[in-house]
Amino acid sequence: MSKVVTSRRGVAPLGVVAFLVVLVGAVIFIAYLWQTAVIRVANAIQIQHVLFKHSELIIYVQNVGEGPVTVVNVYIDDENFSVDNGNCIVNQSNTNVIPKGATAEITIARSYIQKIHIQVVCSDGTGIESDYKPPLTII
Repeated sequence: MSKVVTSRRGVAPLGVVAFLVVLVGAVIFIAYLWQTAVIRVANAIQIQHVLFKHSELIIYVQNVGEGPVTVVNVYIDDENFSVDNGNCIVNQSNTNVIPKGATAEITIARSYIQKIHIQVVCSDGTGIESDYKPPLTII
């Protein structure tokens, strides 16, 4: 009969430490992704209406998400317009922070007579974009 040789040596302590560090790092990364996804899902906006005027464009943006959002930029055909307290009104106040369910009135001092592409972007990355065509008669 042959004798089975077994080793009584355990796993190297350095290998265990390295494995635990990688495991903890993976758990932290997954938690970060989860938190980021939850924030993005909770925030959402919609463009409710676009009003074309002779000397300006007014964009009505509604917060349809779960928390307040801060509108920071509007892109019209790739041209960037900053949104701040001077060109944004929410609930009769000059602010670019839109509470849940509220609608902002963003005024862009530019006139458009052809189809345009509008993209509205918030500080947390929430955004919406679509194409709009002015009516035959502008107010």
